[in-house]
Amino acid sequence: MLIKLSVHIIFTVFIYTFSMLLSAETVSRESLITALQKEALDRRLSEQRKWQDLMHYHTTAIVGGELLSYVDDPRFYFSSEGKTNPENELHETIQALFDDASSGNAHPICRFPARHAWLAKELNISNKTLPKPLCSDYIDWKEQVNATRLSLIFPSAYINSPSSMFGHTFFRFDPRDLEKRTDWLSWALSFGAQLDASDNSIAFAYRGIFGGYPGIFNMSHYFKKIKEYNNLENRDIWEYALDISESDVDEMLSHTWELKEMEFDYYFLDENCAFRLLEFIELVRPEVKLTNQFNMTAIPADTVRAVIEEGLVSTASFKPSATTKLKSRIKALSETEATLARELADDILLLQSQSYLDLSPEKKAQVVQVAYSFLRYRQLKMVRDKQIAKRSHQLLITLNQLPSTEHQVAIPARPETGHKTSMVGSSVGIKADKSYAQFDFRVTYHDLLDNPLGYPKGAHIAMGNTQLRYTESDQVRLHRFDFIDIMSMSEMDQFFDSPSWHVKTGYEHVFAQNQNNLGKNTGAYYVKAGGGASMRLGESTLLYAFADARLEHNSQYKPFLNTALGVSGGALNYLPFGTLKTALETDYFTNDEYRLVASIEQNIHLGINDALRIGVSQEWQRDYDQLEASISYRHFY
Repeated sequence: MLIKLSVHIIFTVFIYTFSMLLSAETVSRESLITALQKEALDRRLSEQRKWQDLMHYHTTAIVGGELLSYVDDPRFYFSSEGKTNPENELHETIQALFDDASSGNAHPICRFPARHAWLAKELNISNKTLPKPLCSDYIDWKEQVNATRLSLIFPSAYINSPSSMFGHTFFRFDPRDLEKRTDWLSWALSFGAQLDASDNSIAFAYRGIFGGYPGIFNMSHYFKKIKEYNNLENRDIWEYALDISESDVDEMLSHTWELKEMEFDYYFLDENCAFRLLEFIELVRPEVKLTNQFNMTAIPADTVRAVIEEGLVSTASFKPSATTKLKSRIKALSETEATLARELADDILLLQSQSYLDLSPEKKAQVVQVAYSFLRYRQLKMVRDKQIAKRSHQLLITLNQLPSTEHQVAIPARPETGHKTSMVGSSVGIKADKSYAQFDFRVTYHDLLDNPLGYPKGAHIAMGNTQLRYTESDQVRLHRFDFIDIMSMSEMDQFFDSPSWHVKTGYEHVFAQNQNNLGKNTGAYYVKAGGGASMRLGESTLLYAFADARLEHNSQYKPFLNTALGVSGGALNYLPFGTLKTALETDYFTNDEYRLVASIEQNIHLGINDALRIGVSQEWQRDYDQLEASISYRHFY
């Protein structure tokens, strides 16, 4: 009996002592959390640039703008007000760091390592006082990426894809021993829209411009990006090694982990891939000013230029696409040799022809190499063809029996060396014997007459092209607003047969006659598109022709919407001092009206970001014609 009583007393004392210790520990932990929260509040840590960068806060553009985080995903916040309240979010984050460690990989320390590291440093939080969750997922991922260096990657513009018509940027994380390995196994971090597979190009353009898609970060091996951009889309890649320390790279990786699967708004022109990467750079280099340079648009080439101007790029390298390599090899051949190479790709028996046998071994190697590369290029565009594969194999065997030939692809001007993408200007001119003055503005990007340095020739992308005109008899009025104006000229020759196309929509001032043959200047809303072909004539001339369709509404025409068919064409001459464009454009409407316009324009480069433009045009309609001449100054910024 006495023994049982003793055991009961000892057990009761143990339970009481344990609960008191547990209570004291809980009280001690809560006291520590409260003290840390008070210190953070007293020191106003939530107002520090680092915290706001970690949380992606920015000041809204409205009057008396408030702070708002770009991250739209509720999983990113511990406070219900975290998206708009940095102080509450910091307060709740401190509390969350002391959650029970049993949650493992889901613990806040594991989920938000960069946030945890900064708070621990700023508040001098000892590791002994924090829980010790097993963050195996994060640790394994960091070891797999194994990065110590960082490069900014710029795949060039790809005009046939709405999401890539301005180019693209992403990060490449490189290991310490990159020189001993291929960069194909490095890791790439990109930001992009989560697309709806059912959306067509028009739906994508609309939702991309007006924020209809969520955007997320994604990591994959660099070789997948090379395959996608260099080979499948035939885009050249520029690689810019960044002057970022190993510790900064480590912090950027930690923050990458925090943003895994987190959703942002995605906007095609500003809150895009290029802008998000600038936020990453500012996180570890707060002294640089990058994002505040891009309040309206964040065009990838402009952001690359900004990074370079901040002194963050150590070296740059060029990785040509499969098409660029092929075109370079073709250019090294004579016209007769190029024709032989093209025919050889279709008929392997030409290896026995006299025209081939008469070539020197070196020339044979060049011809066979072009034929082989061309077949590889064609195969990338289609389902595997057994006959093409067989001819490729036979050409490869022949190539291995010939002298190896080194071929260096000429490195083009880097994209950031071209003109900036926004434009402002002024014009004076005369139209139908009335003089006018005009204010010109373009939101972005590049037209056919602009200085082609750093831009793909034959590519025209203009958004928000605006003309405000004042004439002798009128007040200031909107003369033109092109919402979007795209033209893609893919040169056709014996090797390449991609079609050229254009699309344009907006508002313009036109002269139109009504059903009583009374004419006047009126506003017209329109959509116009066409398809055709372009070809190079010599080294400096590009010819093009399109079959067009137009849909238009103006107050003079009946019915409400009128359709027109027509043709257009012209020539671009790339001269040493600027680009010359001659063009002819026709529209024949279903109401029996027509417009025929012939024009000639000369752009004179005054430097990279300045130009003069001189133009003359003649327009004919059924009972009306007018001549217009103008001169304008244009500045890019």
